[in-house]
Amino acid sequence: MTTRPTLQPDPPGAWTLRRVESPGLDWFRDLYRRVGEEWLWFSRLQMKDSELAAIIHSPLVEVHALVQDGRDEGLLELDFRAPGQCELAFFGVTAN
Repeated sequence: MTTRPTLQPDPPGAWTLRRVESPGLDWFRDLYRRVGEEWLWFSRLQMKDSELAAIIHSPLVEVHALVQDGRDEGLLELDFRAPGQCELAFFGVTAN
């Protein structure tokens, strides 16, 4: 590519990103499933509650929801547990 691509217009509706400080396990699994089902995400769905809670409730892990028209439609998980690094653990939006 030698030129910038043409920017696509924003999708309709208002989108916001909000940090979810202490995500509930049912909420997280529901959003994870809705976002990742088409991509065959399954690891977090099979975890025991204690395993999942240890990850998403860690002070070194950030969970964010992409909100459209008041509904959570995207997931962003950032993992800072490795010193000096940030891993983009999960990122995706629902098909809606």
